[in-house]
Amino acid sequence: MDHQSTNAFDIREALEVLVHHLTPKQVTTLLLMDVFQFKAAEIANMVHSTEGAVYGMVHRARKNLQTVDSFEKKHSTQEKSQHHTEVVDAYLEAFHKRDVDQMLRLTSDTIHMEVSPGFQEFSKGDVEKGSMKAGIMGKKAYRENLWGKEVIIVLAETEKGLQLHDVQYQEVSNGKIVHHKSYFFCKELLTTIAETLEIPLQKSKPPVNWE
Repeated sequence: MDHQSTNAFDIREALEVLVHHLTPKQVTTLLLMDVFQFKAAEIANMVHSTEGAVYGMVHRARKNLQTVDSFEKKHSTQEKSQHHTEVVDAYLEAFHKRDVDQMLRLTSDTIHMEVSPGFQEFSKGDVEKGSMKAGIMGKKAYRENLWGKEVIIVLAETEKGLQLHDVQYQEVSNGKIVHHKSYFFCKELLTTIAETLEIPLQKSKPPVNWE
């Protein structure tokens, strides 16, 4: 397993944090300076700004990210204990029984359902009417520790046998699932995971077709 594969989840989540908390220009300047190691004068020429302004944007970007990191560490309610595992296992049991009511009982009223990139639901009602029922028919799922991250592997029953349909990640707080993230549309990430787990990737799954 190469270093790039090992950090696939972390890289994607880090970029999402940048885009969510910084302006486009701050993201650009921060990446150019801290990741690609360009000098301020070079960046200023690229973004049509001044060297001083570049230093200012990078400073504000770093400060904003430090504030975000401190807040999340202080207020995070994610439970990484055995209790977290028990809730996820109960969810998977209900998943296999196609018991939508039990799945909903295990989710918070204010659950954040995120299908990266772009699609989101913000309540139990939205999830019940939208993604939940569509996402369980003809599927099997199990927990997997993938690259140090506890995820759910979702397999689809197809004419060619079981194929990797989706990879999901859940956060639990106070006995309820508060955040459910799906990588359904992330072709490159799912391709890498399929190769790692030696499971065929489902390339045709409406509304996408990767054939």
